[in-house]
Amino acid sequence: MLKINFRSLSLTTLLLLTLVPGVFALLLTTYTSYQRERHAADQDLLGRVRAMSQLVDQKLLSVQQRLELLAATSDELTYGDLARFHRKMVAVQSSTESVDVLQLYAPDGQILLSTHEPASKSLPRTNSFARKAAVVASGRSAIGDITLGTVTKKVLIPIDVPVWVEGRVAYVLTAGVYAEHINALLASQVFPDGWIAVIYDRQGTIAGRKLNPEQYIGKKVAPQVLEWLNGPAERLGEGRTLEGRQSVAAMTRSLQTGYSVTASVPESVLQGPLRRSLLINVLAVCTSLGLGAYMAWRFAQSMRNAIRDLERATDSVATGQTSHTLSAGGVGELRQLGQRFNSMMLSLR
Repeated sequence: MLKINFRSLSLTTLLLLTLVPGVFALLLTTYTSYQRERHAADQDLLGRVRAMSQLVDQKLLSVQQRLELLAATSDELTYGDLARFHRKMVAVQSSTESVDVLQLYAPDGQILLSTHEPASKSLPRTNSFARKAAVVASGRSAIGDITLGTVTKKVLIPIDVPVWVEGRVAYVLTAGVYAEHINALLASQVFPDGWIAVIYDRQGTIAGRKLNPEQYIGKKVAPQVLEWLNGPAERLGEGRTLEGRQSVAAMTRSLQTGYSVTASVPESVLQGPLRRSLLINVLAVCTSLGLGAYMAWRFAQSMRNAIRDLERATDSVATGQTSHTLSAGGVGELRQLGQRFNSMMLSLR
């Protein structure tokens, strides 16, 4: 164990040592403040990602609810009146925000009706039969992954709803939401300029991107990114964007729709304010330390001069001289001692 012999230390060193606890406390406060601000910045990033995820959910789930209402009031299908139901589909599409196409499918995947085509036109089978079959088997609505529309030939998000007739799923009603509607959500004020936000489906296909969306919508991410997306429902991490910038990223995955939202902030943007704050705190600590050291040095010099004067005075008394007097320097206690010494010398003359 380290032992310090304080008796062997100079007065200046002792006074400087008294500054050590204060300096340590200032450094600890500075570090704690930096960590607290960094945590707040991370939480702000994660909070913005959550807010965008809620907007995506609201957009998709509102379409699903509207579609379920249409399926629940599809009396025309009970009587096989497809022409009349087609007119109803067209009316619903025109009055429902973000719905770009409505289609009616038979359980085998055959497209029966599409709002992009007349009711009498013969239409092809779906290119996503497995998804329709899953809705028929489960009897439950589903929000699908991004796909290329069989009729529209555009990148869209399919929302499938079962249509029940006489106790069985007789049809599947599907709404197609073009990816551009999801991408438009990123134009909100949730993310500041310089941030990159991306919306993905469960397979890692990009549904929207704040930067250069036309280059990336409909494309899949790299396998390592998909692995990151399929991890915990929320997470923070560091990595590089597709543009090669080192960034801090946050991700959240919706438990309702399965869609994920990520946002990445360049390290320089996130760390800039934190580093400025840290620099200000460090400068404040250094200034306080320098000022404290200077004051300790001045105090030590004053004490040293007073003690040396006292040494000379006591030496003069030892040699029989009584004319020496002490100057009124140093701290109050030393001045009082000097006054008593001078009084004693006067009484000896």
